[in-house]
Amino acid sequence: MPYIGVKPVERASMVLTQGTLGSATDTIPVPGGYTPSNIAVYVNGLRLKTSDYTASDGFNITLNETFASGSEYVIEEFRSFELQNGVILTDTNGQQWRVEVDTSGNLTTTQL
Repeated sequence: MPYIGVKPVERASMVLTQGTLGSATDTIPVPGGYTPSNIAVYVNGLRLKTSDYTASDGFNITLNETFASGSEYVIEEFRSFELQNGVILTDTNGQQWRVEVDTSGNLTTTQL
């Protein structure tokens, strides 16, 4: 399917970081880190425009204005991932098996 602009991520998960500012500040720390180009920032329920903050180091978001203590924030990060075509399991005897599911839902097991 053709797209105008950036093609959407085909497979993604969303990671939320949320909290309440303990003091008046213009910086939101993101302890687990983030990918700068894949976030949306909300403060007190309002989504900020990308021009309202700087997110470049992967760990802190610097806001263009200071928000009061008690302000609530949410950081949405969209991370891409690839689906595997199977998983490896170990039985009670220590033997490993690859288990795969095809597009019809049929299971295949292979001893490794």
